[in-house]
Amino acid sequence: MLKLEPSEAERVLVALPYPNEAASLVTALDGLLRSGNSLAAQDLADNSVLRRRVGLSRSECMVLRDGAAQLESWRMHK
Repeated sequence: MLKLEPSEAERVLVALPYPNEAASLVTALDGLLRSGNSLAAQDLADNSVLRRRVGLSRSECMVLRDGAAQLESWRMHK
């Protein structure tokens, strides 16, 4: 997502982890990112939030990840 108008932002859904798992997930993600292991952090976030909480399949998570990578590439080469 690149930019939203305020009226559009009101309709955005945000996937969150289960409340009782949020603190440990944040700690684990922080450790992975600080150690430079961003792929493991993405996998953990996808599994914890998108797969377990939202119910997406592994392939659906990969579609989202690929789309995010395309947006990032587009922004970097703009």
